[in-house]
Amino acid sequence: MFLKLFKYDFRASARFGVPILIAVAAAALIGAVNTGITVSNVGKESTFEAVTNAPFGELLIFLGMGGLMLVSAALAVAAAVMTVLLLVQYYRSTAADEAYLTFTLPVTPAQILWSKLLNTLVWSAFCGIALFLAGAAILGTGITAAGIAEDFINTFGKMFAFLHSTIHQSGLTVLLVCILGAVSVISSYLMMFMAITFGSVIARKHKALAAVAMIFLINFIMSGITSVMQIILLGDFTLKLAFDEGAANVNLFLISCTILHAAFAAVYFLVTRYMLERKLNLD
Repeated sequence: MFLKLFKYDFRASARFGVPILIAVAAAALIGAVNTGITVSNVGKESTFEAVTNAPFGELLIFLGMGGLMLVSAALAVAAAVMTVLLLVQYYRSTAADEAYLTFTLPVTPAQILWSKLLNTLVWSAFCGIALFLAGAAILGTGITAAGIAEDFINTFGKMFAFLHSTIHQSGLTVLLVCILGAVSVISSYLMMFMAITFGSVIARKHKALAAVAMIFLINFIMSGITSVMQIILLGDFTLKLAFDEGAANVNLFLISCTILHAAFAAVYFLVTRYMLERKLNLD
């Protein structure tokens, strides 16, 4: 039944997720065309001043840079909209329109929470990959239009060789950084789920407004608590890193941060599950 619930959540998210991904692709196409035209025209002149002094040169630069800024803003908005709509979907299925249907299914609150979390992570990953590819397409178009593809490839090759050497020497550190990033993202989403559920519990009316307020309030409180706990528990590691950047200290610091975020994630999950089981008011 859990897989069926996840499939339902995934299809529900696809209603807005797919259009957002299409919008990202469209923005990437527009950005690539804009960058290609701008860079190719600038590349025909020997200097930037020559372009601005040419007929309509300033207008060309303005349109090119303005277009790139608009595309960048559109991509940022797409990421924000994806996150907001995923949280709205969680709210609707646990505290609003679809809540009665959700809690009549033969699944436990824990399974409901796992399904929502997995669905949110999957669509966030889709969006992140789409944004990365969009940025790569825009950058690649500019490099090609400027006629420096060969130089860029050579430079990128050197950078890749350096990164490969670094990973080979400090592969564990790179792995720990990736794990910390993943745990931090999971913890952040669980914190927002907890905030939305808590807002729905304490509010008889205007649950959506209360949920939004709780997201900001709990995020502010937990950010402060996390910072204080990192200073208290990890202060010695931070001081050591300031004077000794040895891999052992770095790895120990990363492991400690991961454990701290994982502990918070577990607390968020358990508190949210408890509220879904005992405290949620669907009246």
